[in-house]
Amino acid sequence: MNAALPIPDNDIGRYLIDGDALFDFAVDRPQFSWSVLSALPPGYEVDPTTIPRESVPYADGNPDFWYGSPRPQFSDALFEIVCWDSSATLLIGTDNHLILDAFRAAYPGAVDLDAENRSRA
Repeated sequence: MNAALPIPDNDIGRYLIDGDALFDFAVDRPQFSWSVLSALPPGYEVDPTTIPRESVPYADGNPDFWYGSPRPQFSDALFEIVCWDSSATLLIGTDNHLILDAFRAAYPGAVDLDAENRSRA
């Protein structure tokens, strides 16, 4: 990432940031590499330090994005934004048209990952 998060750093590299703080942070368009942003329901409480390492969503080396219809890795996530290196951003697990339309408006070259995966099968 090319910017400091608006919360204290920690040793595990996992953070819980509310949507408003993340929105304010994202206005400056920071670049994330090999990151997964899990959108959790409003009011969801979790201590990131208590999530077992094997349950933490990951991007780098994850083959599950490239076939079928990928689903969020974090079981309680509404959807996830995956930053694949600095070359791709994957929107995983939402059928909310407001989110999809806003994403497509911001990134007009975006393609449908499910359709791309079907074409490779």
